[in-house]
Order: sequence, then structure tokens, then C-alpha cells
Amino acid sequence: MGAPTPLLDVLVGCVGALTGDFDIIDWSQQLVDACAHLTGGAAAGLFLADHRDALLVLAVTDEPARALVESSDGPPGQAYRTGSPAVADDLTTAALVWPEFASRASEQGYRSVYAMPLRIDSDDLGALTVFGTIPGALDRAGRRTARILADVATLGIAQHILRPRVEPVRTRLPVALHDRVVVERAKGVLAEHGGVDTEEAFARLRSHAVRTGQRLSDLAGALLAGTVHPTAILTPPTPRGR
Repeated sequence: MGAPTPLLDVLVGCVGALTGDFDIIDWSQQLVDACAHLTGGAAAGLFLADHRDALLVLAVTDEPARALVESSDGPPGQAYRTGSPAVADDLTTAALVWPEFASRASEQGYRSVYAMPLRIDSDDLGALTVFGTIPGALDRAGRRTARILADVATLGIAQHILRPRVEPVRTRLPVALHDRVVVERAKGVLAEHGGVDTEEAFARLRSHAVRTGQRLSDLAGALLAGTVHPTAILTPPTPRGR
């Protein structure tokens, strides 16, 4: 029997986490990090639709990718609305279909975009999107990997928002999105307090959550409530033996 592939390792880790009381925000972040790495993309994002059908960020690898989903124009919005993959292998020609999106994406250095729908039963939830810095960044294997990870993301989101209630998945999406809002606010507090950018603030928030065995959203909530001081999160741990 051959050695496990990186994709298989990721799938085992992601699916295995679903059996416990997992943290949807950190789980989603790990999934998009793996997606960008395994598909050959430069960035990836997981976006969920709110009650107005606007796509909001659940997890993203790079801040520039976040702003590209504010408009429904583009592959992520089309994948969500149609329930089918939306591909822009070359944003130069895709400008004929998505002019505003193509222009904004090109300004951020992206040259190709691949959006995979998140759908369960008849519910359209959002899209997993991969951004490339060259035309045709994802080959056939990369697209297949993105589609597999989109299915895993759908499973994880459904597992999180349906527990413990049995309701249509779409009606529970605000639960996951609320957790993301709490984390975003906490990132802002840490960035301002520590004089760091939001990516570094998020990295330190995640690190502290892992180190203390807390959910990312719970730690963020404690920070906003004032029960955890920003310094406790921003200060690196003292190496053992000193």
C-alpha cells in the first residue's frame, strides 16, 4: 500500500475533527490554508451567504482576497447562485463577463479564479474560491481537489450549524457568520493594541487559543468582554527552561 497523499492527510484531519466539538472558525481557516497549498493557488477563501444573499467571509488566507467578494459580481457569486463551479482561467478575457470583479482582482495581482459551490440538498450556502497569480493556475487535478474540499467544507458547516437542532441548513448560517464577526472584531482590538497588522493579530489569536485549549471564537469573545487582556494574547510564551 502506498504512502498517504497530502490530500488524504488533510481529509482525514478535517473529517476527524467533525466527530468532536470542533471550532468552526479555526477548522475553516485550516481548510482554506490547505486548499491554497494543495491546489496550487496563491490564496483561498471560504464564503457564506447571509440572509440578503450577500457573500461574507468565514475564512480566508490573504486579506486582498477578502475584499473581492463584497460584490456579487464574479465567480464566487455565480457559483453560489447557480450551484455549479464558476471558473475564470484568465481574468483578462473574463473581464467581458465580470468586468468589475476582473478589474479589482487584477489590481490585487490575481490572474485566475476558481469558485466551487457549497450546496447541501437544495440549500446553496456559499462558495470555496481559489485565487491564482497566473492564468490557468489550477490544472485538472487542482480543480478536482478544490471540489473535494468544497464538499468537505459543506459537511463541516452543516455539522456545526445543525448541532443540536434539526433545521434546514440555510436557517442556521448566521451562527457561523456570527462567530466570524466576533473573531474579526477581536483581530481589530489586538491590531490596535499591539501595533501589528490584522494577519499577525489573527496568528497570535490562533496561537493563544491552541496553547490554552480554547475555541477561537470563545477566546475572541472573552477578549471583547474584557475578561482576557490583549497583552496576554500578544505576548509570546516564555520558552521552557528559562
